[in-house]
Amino acid sequence: MHLFRCMASGIYCIRNKNTDKIYIGSAVDFNKRWIVHRHDLRKNKHHSKKLQNSFNKHGESAFEFSVWIRCPREYLLKMEQWCIDKLNPEYNVCKSVTSGMLGLKLTKEHCMAISKANTGKKCSEETKQKLREHNLGTSLSEEIKEKMRNRKSNHAVDAYDLDGKMVGTYRSIREASRQKNLSNATIQKCIAGTYKLAGGLIWKRHGESFDKTEIHERTNHTNKKRRVIQEQNGVILAVHDSIQEAARTTGFNPRKICYCCKGEIKNYKSCTWRYE
Repeated sequence: MHLFRCMASGIYCIRNKNTDKIYIGSAVDFNKRWIVHRHDLRKNKHHSKKLQNSFNKHGESAFEFSVWIRCPREYLLKMEQWCIDKLNPEYNVCKSVTSGMLGLKLTKEHCMAISKANTGKKCSEETKQKLREHNLGTSLSEEIKEKMRNRKSNHAVDAYDLDGKMVGTYRSIREASRQKNLSNATIQKCIAGTYKLAGGLIWKRHGESFDKTEIHERTNHTNKKRRVIQEQNGVILAVHDSIQEAARTTGFNPRKICYCCKGEIKNYKSCTWRYE
């Protein structure tokens, strides 16, 4: 049985390859409708007893799902009735179309049952090849790619210095990370409160209230935990309140200073660095 990932509405057919008997139906979403059919057949509770009995007898591999006609939603029932009248499908129990499954919304329990039934199942090589052929040549626009890249970091952010002054507003975390040479995750964690500072700045979502008492809390925490001693030939050159401050003062790379403090590298810029 093949899963055709098509989000258009229209008329579909389920065919028994051994007997050429068919079932005809209409769907708002081919993919979701096929998932429901397959789930019900596997659970032996399909509404068409004829189709269910044939499925039990011939096995799942004997059946294929195909899209026959794509049409607007408002024409679905008329087209389905026309196909049934012309072809007299053997597996359709009801030959008169009323509302059928049009636009049916599954219950939460039904969705969970379908999800559980499909967990761990793998597509056959034949199905994978059909999916590859279906998507061959498909490419996303640059606009969509940019939206996907920014989907987790597309909210505007504000940056404050340690005097409580707003020093910048950025359209997104991604934009801020590019301009400040920081990672998205570092800024996100600062906004969430996991990190006290990022790049020596306090970060907030745009429009979020900023209390200057936070400055003391953040810098006090940093001073206790992150004071850094810079030495050269055993002589202390400076004591910095944080790695970020050391980087700002010296113009050195904060990551290399951090690596040195952790003992991952012996020295950096002819200096040794360690936590107080």
